[in-house]
Amino acid sequence: MHARAQYGARCAACSRHSLPVNLLPRRSWSLPAPFLVPAAVRCAVRYDTVRYDTMKPAVRCATPKSATHVCSNLASNGKHLAFAAYSSAVIVKDENAVKGSSAVSNATIIEAEDGALIQQVRWVQLQCTELLVVASSKNLMIYTNGGQRLLHVVTAAGGDAADSPPASFKGIGSCIAGVADYICVGVSTGAVCLVPIPDPQSAAGGSPAFGDSLLSPTSEMPIVDLSANQAPHNDPSRALVCSADAAGQVLVHALEGDGAWQYCCSFTVTTPDETPSMCTSLRMRGAYVYCAYSTGHVRIYDLVSCTIAVQMSAHARWINAIEVHPNGCHFATASEDTTVQIFEMLDGPKVRHSHAVAAPDALLCGVAFSGGIDRTHVSVAAYDVAAVQSWKLE
Repeated sequence: MHARAQYGARCAACSRHSLPVNLLPRRSWSLPAPFLVPAAVRCAVRYDTVRYDTMKPAVRCATPKSATHVCSNLASNGKHLAFAAYSSAVIVKDENAVKGSSAVSNATIIEAEDGALIQQVRWVQLQCTELLVVASSKNLMIYTNGGQRLLHVVTAAGGDAADSPPASFKGIGSCIAGVADYICVGVSTGAVCLVPIPDPQSAAGGSPAFGDSLLSPTSEMPIVDLSANQAPHNDPSRALVCSADAAGQVLVHALEGDGAWQYCCSFTVTTPDETPSMCTSLRMRGAYVYCAYSTGHVRIYDLVSCTIAVQMSAHARWINAIEVHPNGCHFATASEDTTVQIFEMLDGPKVRHSHAVAAPDALLCGVAFSGGIDRTHVSVAAYDVAAVQSWKLE
């Protein structure tokens, strides 16, 4: 029996015979407990572990502050790494991280105003420039890529009442829809904040002209992480925004060139006691969205057929972060079980385990690929540890 019969979705194994006509039809997909792939979709899931390499010992880069225990708490742009440290955002040079030299004296620190807590720090790549986005418990701050100059601030109400406290922001991505750039950020109200840059050329000179922010309804629960990219068939008029909410849903919306916001599909996983399995971190690359879960599982969903492509048990405890290498061929996960797992994505899709390294006595909360433009290293941040650890990929 094919996946179509049980879930109303196409079977990846036979997709060459029945390709979907429309990108991302409106449907929801739910994986029942227990955490075994149903026989109906098992033909679409192929996972093998054929190599287990030991990487060289980690190098340790001392930082002026320690990382907060929030998920997806490390970002890299090949030149710098950044993480949230309570009310601060800490930015260290990439060369310090991969060489293991101290960054205590030359790190850049951004302080949040009014006692706000930094929730996430990420770089976003626009058509003509790169910007640093800092999401906090009170506002959203957009800086030049080195964090030296504040360009724009966005606030949102946390409720309908006039005296409602400000909403918090978490989950950062960017995309192109039509001719405009958009910075997309999740909001605690369940909306996605869209910050448009209607004239991308204005950003080339270092002073982008921001349009009015839009709050697009997405979920009834707070957004915990977000990723955005072009539609899988590279339609320049449409982008996809994938978000995870506090109820465990992974929601996919299309952002049209005219700014229209449209629901496409969703993915929900329930545990054996019928409580949601929380998606703690996600990243979108091409036609797939890579999702890490509180149960230690990794699930990769196909955004064209709206089906699960890969499911595997990657860690013994919560996975706090997942990151995909810029080449799209590798992804890494960091967990509370003190390990980093690195996987290789093959055609099919098929996943091959590549490396596993341990960071003893470290509650890992962030992972990123570092080491210049080629991203030759994997780096991690750990809760209450004033250092970034890095391993060279062999």
